Amino acid sequence: MNYHVYVSSEAHIRELNNASLYDLSFNAAMQEASDTSFVAWYESGLIHSTKQKFHHEYTIMGWRYDDDTDPNSSVAVRTLKGMLRPQLPTLMEALQGVARQILQTEVTTDPKKIDSGWSVCKLPELSKLLCKRMNNVTIVGQELGLNEDFIKLAARYVEDAALVGELLGTCPKFLKPLFGRLGMRISNADAMLSRLIQREITQRLAATNPATKHKDCLQFLLEAAKTPKHRDPFRITQQTMGFLFAGAHQMPMFLSFALYELSLRPKLVEALKQEIADLGITNIDSARDGAQLLDSFLREVARTHPLSAISIVRRTMNPVTLSDGLHVPVGNWMGIPQDGILRDESFYPNADCFQADRFVESQNNPPSDHKGVRRFTFPGLSFPFWGSTKQACPGRFYVSMVVKMVLVTILSEYEIEPVDEDVQSTWTFGPHMLPSSSLSIRIKTRV
Repeated sequence: MNYHVYVSSEAHIRELNNASLYDLSFNAAMQEASDTSFVAWYESGLIHSTKQKFHHEYTIMGWRYDDDTDPNSSVAVRTLKGMLRPQLPTLMEALQGVARQILQTEVTTDPKKIDSGWSVCKLPELSKLLCKRMNNVTIVGQELGLNEDFIKLAARYVEDAALVGELLGTCPKFLKPLFGRLGMRISNADAMLSRLIQREITQRLAATNPATKHKDCLQFLLEAAKTPKHRDPFRITQQTMGFLFAGAHQMPMFLSFALYELSLRPKLVEALKQEIADLGITNIDSARDGAQLLDSFLREVARTHPLSAISIVRRTMNPVTLSDGLHVPVGNWMGIPQDGILRDESFYPNADCFQADRFVESQNNPPSDHKGVRRFTFPGLSFPFWGSTKQACPGRFYVSMVVKMVLVTILSEYEIEPVDEDVQSTWTFGPHMLPSSSLSIRIKTRV
């Protein structure tokens, strides 16, 4: 029998954060969750899937986390952290253009949804549409990412993969290979999407003109690959499809909560409009002098809507003994109860109260306390939303920028209000805390 051990004291969380990757393994936990019926929250926040039992060996063209080709996911980490992050400022204009086009279509072109200038939008649907389209552009570039065939296949693929992964969790182990292949073959979206991506890879590898160099995750994967196995076109295709899948779930969920909380607070809307006007779009996501109130608001949304009750899940590869003598043998899981920590009064006074400016620096609210740095993208012992401080989500800066681009576009060009202020905003499924399917806002173009 395997045990799941969750620790919540600051000392234990610090030990879990600082443990060696060879003693406590994230990848081993991922593979075990993929192979079995365990319910798990996968670290790295919004870049890995929060769903249970997704069985990526069947849903991402045979991908395995225990593959010795890249045991610590170094290529993906270099791609997201070392290559994508420095390019984020150059992507702002393109991504805001995508958001602007989708919002214009959703808000103004469907007469059935419009009432006296207001359009009612279901947030889960709107957020999925925005994030998937923006992800396409970031992952494979504008030309392929905005291609109609690619858009349809990518959307169908991520839905197929989620559904098949869930269904495989109920299957006997000996039937999973058969049902996995059959499930993904119903639409064959994964195979057709794979061919489009591999064709793009072939064209890029054959190109010799440096002026045509792309700035997207597909190109960064090619550049981050250091060995022939890493550079194998099929492996690059698997990783690209993994990025598409990973970005299609958590980010829309978080965006849904952010838009709903924003719609409830007209005074906050006005304050954010002023902050954006004062800073300008290019400084919105600056780590040093960016929009402090917007950053604080998003961190507070993450604190009150963490998407999962647990975080920093690890599998013990060697026996682990904590400072108080707690001993965890090999083969068990460790993690922390994220939701409880984010609502702990010792870390967050008035923790049950949503305070949009909770993390804004001031004389009475200094940034250098034990709670850690207050920026949205910075993890901390009391803010495990992005995973551990040692191995935080490498895509968190991209997530921050995408969400901010959507909010900035809406704040600058639209008016919003809630459809129902008393609606139950969250429903729970195992450890998962998801936006209600009925969560909606009213939105109209600013006059």
